[in-house]
Amino acid sequence: MENANALATLKICDSPLCKIIDEEVVLKSAISFLCVSVLLDGVRSKIKVSNKEEAKLARKDDAMNNERIVSIGTNSMIYHKPGCRYVSKIKNKNKMFLPKCDAKKEGYHVCRYCNSMNHHFRVEQQTLDFYSRYKKMQFIYINGILYVKSEIGCWKLVYVRREEKIALYHRNATNKPLDFEHPQYEAYHRQEDKPFCNSIEGYLDYIYEHDKYKAAIERGETVTRFSSKKYARHEVKAQRKRANRRVDYLFRMLERQNAGYKELSYC
Repeated sequence: MENANALATLKICDSPLCKIIDEEVVLKSAISFLCVSVLLDGVRSKIKVSNKEEAKLARKDDAMNNERIVSIGTNSMIYHKPGCRYVSKIKNKNKMFLPKCDAKKEGYHVCRYCNSMNHHFRVEQQTLDFYSRYKKMQFIYINGILYVKSEIGCWKLVYVRREEKIALYHRNATNKPLDFEHPQYEAYHRQEDKPFCNSIEGYLDYIYEHDKYKAAIERGETVTRFSSKKYARHEVKAQRKRANRRVDYLFRMLERQNAGYKELSYC
């Protein structure tokens, strides 16, 4: 009797239904394992953003944007940016610091000198030296436009007087080698995700992070540390896409091994 029961059990296990059930269990186990591995990958490659660097740039950019200097007790109705060469000619007792919006409300007009790229290029020379020495960037200043060459890209910074800010342009994708001795002849497009900036430094940090991230992706590397939240978000999205591709690949492999899996799929 026991032998008969064992034989019946063996026959049931050899049946097609049992095989389908076993295959479903294997499939569910594989998917569960994959999901766990994806979660573990997310933990291992936890992205860190340097809030200190971001806050430092925000403070500097905010000062360039909002703080203005005027001369009181005189007939001058001009406001200046911090670092303007004409500020040194104002007596300390006549200097007044106020937000740009308040200066405009009082009838003051922007200084023609510091409302230019020439002003920023002069005031931010130390920043340019730092990025040239430690970030391996190259700079050429031609006719009021600052051209920047990074590890893999070429950019130009153009001052917009009506905004009192700087606009960023990126060299168009091309197979033609870059002639950085004459970057003004290259074709550029506006970098829409970073419309305006109040300082050169703000854009140099953006360019460095942009091209560092792009170069790492081209090399097949996973970037895990950023000083910009934007590229931290980019990496999160990239990890999700890689996880989805791994799931799709697993399903394709299982379907190739057994055509019956396609009947279990609802996609």
